[in-house]
Amino acid sequence: MDVFFIQTIVAELTRRLGGSRVDKIYQPGAETIVFNLWTGREKLRLAGSFHPDRPGLFLIGSSPLNPPAPHRFAQLLRARLARMLAVEQVPGERAVEMKFAGRDQHPYRLVAEFLGRSANLILVDEGGFIVDCLKRRNADSWGRTVKPGQLYQTPGRPQDRHPLEEFLPVPSEASTGERAFRSWLQATLLPMSPAAAHALSSRMGSGADPEDLLAQFRQAYVQGTLRPVLLQVGNRKLLTALPAAFLEPDRTGSLSSPSLVAETYFLERPGGVVGDRNRRQLEAAVQKRVRRLEERFRKLEQDRDRQSQWRKEGKWGELILANLYRLRRGMNEAVVEDLFEEPMKMVNIPLDQALTPQENAVRYLRRKARAERGRRHVDERLESTRGEIAWLNTVAFSLEEANHPEELQQIELELTTQGVFGGNSRAPARKPAPPSVPRLNQTRSPEGLVLFWGNNNRGNDYLYRHVLDAEDLWFHAHGMPGAHLVLKVEKGRAVPEAEILFAAGIAGGYSRGRSDSRVEVMVARGKDVRKPKGAPPGMVTVSSYRTVRVPPVRREPEPD
Repeated sequence: MDVFFIQTIVAELTRRLGGSRVDKIYQPGAETIVFNLWTGREKLRLAGSFHPDRPGLFLIGSSPLNPPAPHRFAQLLRARLARMLAVEQVPGERAVEMKFAGRDQHPYRLVAEFLGRSANLILVDEGGFIVDCLKRRNADSWGRTVKPGQLYQTPGRPQDRHPLEEFLPVPSEASTGERAFRSWLQATLLPMSPAAAHALSSRMGSGADPEDLLAQFRQAYVQGTLRPVLLQVGNRKLLTALPAAFLEPDRTGSLSSPSLVAETYFLERPGGVVGDRNRRQLEAAVQKRVRRLEERFRKLEQDRDRQSQWRKEGKWGELILANLYRLRRGMNEAVVEDLFEEPMKMVNIPLDQALTPQENAVRYLRRKARAERGRRHVDERLESTRGEIAWLNTVAFSLEEANHPEELQQIELELTTQGVFGGNSRAPARKPAPPSVPRLNQTRSPEGLVLFWGNNNRGNDYLYRHVLDAEDLWFHAHGMPGAHLVLKVEKGRAVPEAEILFAAGIAGGYSRGRSDSRVEVMVARGKDVRKPKGAPPGMVTVSSYRTVRVPPVRREPEPD
């Protein structure tokens, strides 16, 4: 989002947001702020992204996820800001000043800087001092200290550039080709962006005069008539703004509102402000925990291997005691008959020369006792670690499948409650209650039996607790993450095999094996499915089941 695109955004926000009341402010992610604003006519959502790779400010149509507990900076903004009075672009800069009336009757400026790695949102009081900011820094790219209590300073502008709004002839050496013209624009004029320079210079290929091109662009910039455009430059897409005459006739999106153009751009980018804004953060949290658990599992297996060796050495201790009459201090090895093997064979037992034979035997027997004590503990930790990894794999699959903000919100709440997401191991003291009835998918089999399946672990958990009866059939892809599926069966009714295969195909289609030619699916009676005490949402054990191999099928759920 370059300086010219920001100009069009500010014009749109000035027209639509002036005098609007702040209803709510929240942070869907660490680098995103969303304002819910009431203009007196409509409710609007203003999103600001301050990620180094995707900074921007625009109105959004969809409602982003609200985290279980508000972030520090969002809480401060809620407490201070009451009404938005004006929106202004810092002249020639990728920065926007939003002026607010405060709840404490004092004016505030909220400065949004979209400066790449230094992107930030800074709250400034009427004296010009920083109240707080989204990202506190000892020194940013301009050498400024950005912390509470510091005097706010605007980024320094280069002194060797010529203002774009003033006339400057294009020198002859800059008119020799596209590359020369583009380089001159970026090195000489302020403001100027790579995207705009590329758009101007590329028109030289069709015979346009550089002087005329710059004059048209300068006039549109000064008059504020630039039009937003999503520009393709090589394999990159960039947000800029151009005079209407520069836009291709078939570029229908170019004349849309700047916010619509920006929202389209951010929706296409991984981890963008809207749509999947929280998915990448949740995926990163899951991956980080899985890596940690896999390392723990590896170390526990090493412990178990050592304990197996120690149990073997315990046998050595008993053999030493059985052969004490043949051993003496100073020996480094005992070669004795292995009384525990059939047929009997000789075994070499290492000895510590500084210890007596009895002391060597006691050392080996103590290791065996220690291994026996630790074996159960290690096995329990291995089992719990294996179970947690399996649970996280189901969460990762749920994130892949999530298509609605509500589904992502349920997954976020699940991860927060389990201490995986949110920065600490405890759930926040105050968090919104999950929906009482998670959204379930349902359809009917060819014979009219009703099938339900969940979108995530909370939906699967709800299926087990509130939908699954003893006579129902329960389906799940074998050995891989996937949805739990329930086929409702009337008591005493026999279910044809074709109905079972139909349901199994859907269970396979909503599993990690959805792209395979065939998936092995578990089929169990509801009475054989149990949820262990303390298990995470969606985790069950099955005491008896059979499997069927079916082609996976994705089926559009029917309305409730």
